[in-house]
Amino acid sequence: MEETWNAFMTMELKDAKKAKNVRMHMRNGHMKNLIQIYVSEKQINIVNYNKPLPPIRISDLNERTFFNERDTENPEIRDMFKALGIIESFGTGIGEAKRSMRENGSPDLFYKTFDVNDNVTSVVIPVNEEYYEIKNGSKPKKKVWIETETKDFKQKILDSGYTNKIKQNVLKLYEEIGTEVFGNSRVVEILGCSEVTATSYLKRMEDEMKIIVPVEGMGKGKYRFSVKL
Repeated sequence: MEETWNAFMTMELKDAKKAKNVRMHMRNGHMKNLIQIYVSEKQINIVNYNKPLPPIRISDLNERTFFNERDTENPEIRDMFKALGIIESFGTGIGEAKRSMRENGSPDLFYKTFDVNDNVTSVVIPVNEEYYEIKNGSKPKKKVWIETETKDFKQKILDSGYTNKIKQNVLKLYEEIGTEVFGNSRVVEILGCSEVTATSYLKRMEDEMKIIVPVEGMGKGKYRFSVKL
């Protein structure tokens, strides 16, 4: 949710912007529960004791970057902020956060999956590994090494025995998704294919090409490309 990102990025976003986002998602102008932020050496975990308003689901927060159908608890305040130019556009905060993490070379943030009756949203923001190594005095990763790993990973796809169309589609998936956690619906979105075709691609990539691995704790059928960056 947008307020969780703003709560984390206090060094980059002004307090006024953070406050307007929290205010926009308050219920009847009041916060029923405080947002809790847990900081450890390897990650930041932000817990918000409410779920996204329907039709948005937790799985959507992991798989998508834009939410044109999302709603807020305070639509009147939302519309006022939009008219004043305080809000750039609706439903873009999570996508902005994901892009910023990727541009920074950090692992993707992800939302934890809970029981359907649990009224909680929890986002985990992993530490940038290069920052972690520098902070702890170990040798940082080199950009050249990362570029080599990516090149080798793409070459593995090109060397597979599939048709050129399939290889190009797999490369497209990798370039679009990167290190994000993804599932069937994301493949459908990127390739514009049917769910059956998307499932077939996931099976090829996991069982035959061995370039994706299952991700636990984020719901059934979630994967990540296995390149180690």
